[in-house]
Amino acid sequence: MHACVIHAAQDLRVEEFTPSAPAPGEVAVTVALGGICGSDLHYYRHGRVGDFTVREPMVLGHEIVGHVAALGPGAEGPAAGTPVAVHPATPCDHCAECDAGRRNVCAGTRYLGSAARTP
Repeated sequence: MHACVIHAAQDLRVEEFTPSAPAPGEVAVTVALGGICGSDLHYYRHGRVGDFTVREPMVLGHEIVGHVAALGPGAEGPAAGTPVAVHPATPCDHCAECDAGRRNVCAGTRYLGSAARTP
């Protein structure tokens, strides 16, 4: 498959990408369509979004839809072939905010297609 990979400001490449098998608890999705949002444009134009700087090549695109390709060991979710929309945020599930049911304000959240943490 192909992916849009940002290497630095003004350095966006379409590259061949081989996805790995889903790890335990993960679900693999075959992407059908993806959107371009403001953060993608900032990564391209400036190599950063606020304090989050591209430090290594990173696949852009977190506003995606597709079909479930496979479930990793122990993963729960829709069966392979099911159409899905992907929510790009993954809270840590270990902090006080997550424990209190406020995963939406978790400071340790990782975002698909974001340099908010090292990609």
